[in-house]
Amino acid sequence: MTQTNPALPAIGLFYLILGGAAAALVHVLDIEIVFLPRDAPAKAALGVVLGLGFALAVVLFSGFGSDRFVWVRALEAEFRRVLGPMSDSDAFLAAVLSGAAEELLFRGALQPLLGYPVASLAFGLVHVGPGKKFLPWTVFAIVAGFAFGGLVHLGFGLLPAMLSHGLINFLNLRRLGREEGDEGPFAGA
Repeated sequence: MTQTNPALPAIGLFYLILGGAAAALVHVLDIEIVFLPRDAPAKAALGVVLGLGFALAVVLFSGFGSDRFVWVRALEAEFRRVLGPMSDSDAFLAAVLSGAAEELLFRGALQPLLGYPVASLAFGLVHVGPGKKFLPWTVFAIVAGFAFGGLVHLGFGLLPAMLSHGLINFLNLRRLGREEGDEGPFAGA
């Protein structure tokens, strides 16, 4: 049995506080959150499919990059060093909390207040890591912020963005939490 990552309680607490703050902001400012369009089930389904499709494309691209580019492997090594070992259940919990809390804040609260482009850029800019090796992650986060924000902006609702974000985080954390050499995008699946 894999031991729980010692950083997980702090990660969990951070995202619970972030999600609570986002929910409070939504409540205080009386922002309406649409998780899925209620009157358009086909559009709701399409949003979920688009979000999950984006997530799978990102994860496959991550695995592809890891197999072919030294800079991707260096970034992954830094993530492994910073995050430490992570079991599948650790990765799942961190992914659910981060995907839900960050999307509630950036798409649920900030996008209606600041607009789609500003909220998307802000999302990317808070994903700055400790050192230049993390710069590609920041650039990716800006692109992902526009993808997640686009789902909301186009009326697909917040849930597809949350699912996409959470799935990207889960599959990539799961892959990074494994030993080097067992790094396929769906290793162990």
